[in-house]
Amino acid sequence: MKNKTLTILTITIMLICLSMTTSSTKINSNENKIYKTSNDDSINCLKEETNSLNLNLQPGDIVWRWVDANIFPLLQFFMHPLMVTDIIGNEYEFIESNGAENVWIRTETAEWVNNNNIFDYVYRFKENIASYSDIQNSINFAKSQDGKKFVPLYDIYTGIFHIKNSNPNDPNDPLSDSWYCTELIWAAYYNQGINIESTIMEEVILPIDFHLSPLFEKVNLID
Repeated sequence: MKNKTLTILTITIMLICLSMTTSSTKINSNENKIYKTSNDDSINCLKEETNSLNLNLQPGDIVWRWVDANIFPLLQFFMHPLMVTDIIGNEYEFIESNGAENVWIRTETAEWVNNNNIFDYVYRFKENIASYSDIQNSINFAKSQDGKKFVPLYDIYTGIFHIKNSNPNDPNDPLSDSWYCTELIWAAYYNQGINIESTIMEEVILPIDFHLSPLFEKVNLID
């Protein structure tokens, strides 16, 4: 009886495995290719799908990380902006200033953007606010600061705010060529005659300055 039961169980498992193997091969009529849904191939298919993701980004856009101001409005002071500087095929180039890397240029895939706490909205200039050359010159300015030091907006040790300065070569300001995240992006546009702050605090640039600026419109990251 045991042998009979074991034989039936073995045949059942074999039939299940055969059924899974047969159903694991699918024909994609659009691509005229065969895809197998084994673990490795599923990952590859997922990568193809993710890499085909087209993000609604343009050079000069501002993307955001960390706390979503729509959910935690009081914490929007601590949001972190990155500036889109280029789009190369399916990769996106950003510049930012942060405490870990200082001012640096990073190139990331759509997959990275979609999975690394980038908010689902983007700030973009409203029509007729900035010309193509304005945006490109702003990008060039920001990229010229690549490698410069990060300085915190507020120094917890001294209790002093870092006063904003758009001139990285100011002889009267020893921190003029050091940047905190919002200051770098503000200076990039300010040097093209475009002031994106909303003057919440005149001496510094906060993330909320960008949120309240009338020059931007909010667009979806993924259409």
